[in-house]
Amino acid sequence: MVQISDSNLTSVRVSNTRYSADWDPVEFGDSSRGYLELRGNRLWVIDVQWGIALVVGNTINGLVWKDIIGYPWTYIVLNYETTAVFLDNVIELGEEVDPSQRGYGIEVRYFSVLEARGNRIQGYKEGISIPWQGGRVYLHDNELTDNEVGVFVGIQAASTLLEMHRNRIEGSGQCGVKISPQEPERAPQVLTLRGEENLFLNNAQDLCPEDYPWPDGFTKP
Repeated sequence: MVQISDSNLTSVRVSNTRYSADWDPVEFGDSSRGYLELRGNRLWVIDVQWGIALVVGNTINGLVWKDIIGYPWTYIVLNYETTAVFLDNVIELGEEVDPSQRGYGIEVRYFSVLEARGNRIQGYKEGISIPWQGGRVYLHDNELTDNEVGVFVGIQAASTLLEMHRNRIEGSGQCGVKISPQEPERAPQVLTLRGEENLFLNNAQDLCPEDYPWPDGFTKP
């Protein structure tokens, strides 16, 4: 397993590797401020803090495990001003996993930046989760299928830009895109939504709440 911490200007490249341990295969944190590149691997968990990550052509779909208080772990977490580019990855859980333990596909926290293109994210509680001060999230040409919520923006995700173009969001058990909580007047402050040509199919509800002032690019074709 790879763990990089307390080190400045470190570059790590991992390619064509299969990790079979039910733990953190790649942890890149504690103010490392380095560069992480993952290509063509089979992984379970990625934890990046303060760094820059390029994640291309990986498969991420492992066992479910919980932390010491029983909380389902996030499969990919970008934390504390991380900048990450995800291209053509498969991030999915099987149908046999208990829905209460599915966790999140990619969680973006604390002013991090995510650009995701051509990824398939399937089977999670939230495919893309922006719970707290999410920074900037650009989603282009991704497939988010069979998640409870395709894309989630939390009440504390202030100063967030969410930009979505040509994504396919299908089979969500609750919502395709959800702004929480349901009351529009309590929605995150300084939240900017941009989008076009997104396709919503067979979701329990495409946009939640329906009466939020969704821009034109978020309406169902």
